[in-house]
Amino acid sequence: MQIRGGAAIPSFVGDRPYVRVGIRDERKTLGIGEATPWPAEFADVVANMATAIGNALPELGRLDLEELPPLEAVSHALKPAEAFLGRWRTARFALETALLDAVAQRLELSLAACLSSFSGHEQVPCNALLDAATDDLPVRAAALKALGFKALKVKLRARDAAGFDREVAALRELRKVWSDELRLDPNGMWTLVEAREKLERLSEFAPRYVEQPVAAEELGELGKTATPWAADESLLVPGLPDRLARDGTCAAFILKPALLGGFARALELANMAASAGFAAITTHALDGPVGIAAAVEFARALPEQPPACGLAAHDGLSRYTALASPHHVCPAYVTRAALPGLGFTEEERRRWLGMA
Repeated sequence: MQIRGGAAIPSFVGDRPYVRVGIRDERKTLGIGEATPWPAEFADVVANMATAIGNALPELGRLDLEELPPLEAVSHALKPAEAFLGRWRTARFALETALLDAVAQRLELSLAACLSSFSGHEQVPCNALLDAATDDLPVRAAALKALGFKALKVKLRARDAAGFDREVAALRELRKVWSDELRLDPNGMWTLVEAREKLERLSEFAPRYVEQPVAAEELGELGKTATPWAADESLLVPGLPDRLARDGTCAAFILKPALLGGFARALELANMAASAGFAAITTHALDGPVGIAAAVEFARALPEQPPACGLAAHDGLSRYTALASPHHVCPAYVTRAALPGLGFTEEERRRWLGMA
């Protein structure tokens, strides 16, 4: 299988910049990918990513699908282009996604089946997401429960003691109506001292974990705490995931394939978590429909049935008018798509690239 052409197109949806990626093989199979930086960054970042992908496209090698498994074949094809992708992990993910999308269509398989030795899980449950400062938090949680959600993630955003007290009070009210799995996420805002104190207080609510309670580089110093904690941004710190897997204090790895640089690294971390005996939970960074479809296929490919993942549709998806998600047929679950690859039709792929 040989790549015969491609494009990387800087784009905006609202004020969110991203790059639309497409490749064609010698049979004109169209594979698509998406590079959406997170946090949302300036347009020149997206322009630089598009340039990097554009420079990498002519360097792609042949995909040897007769001798190599699909992901390994894609990795080999990407090797000559890696120097152009450089530090742009999200750009690499977008190009890898487009290649795997085309490969999976050629093989008449889902992208998940190209990442694993089986066809992929039929369904993956999703966690819901709320903010601790949300008005009527218990009412909203009860509505999510009625939709079938079994896990709820609550963002903690308070930056002072009084604000944290209010969040604790809100969680106390929440627990009166939500007895299922609870996860908390302060987005790395706390110092080590604050984290140990606040994790002690939060143990009252028995969360499965608190996600990334301190800055990325500091997580390895947190140690055992009253409430379990999980690693997100810390997975980008060189050597830290291996350390967390060895020391037995981490409760979960939060895997965002787009930010990790692609499927190969995300699978490596998922296997590391499994060997250490803790969970690997897939999520996205408010990507568009192509990035989220890729994350869903990754979650479907994991050897063990994943716990609830951060893959529910977000409000911003409605702004991407060219594509509808092939996986989101139920609010609380993502399901196997009917079509190969990422699950989009040829017409949808063409619209994504502005070819229709």
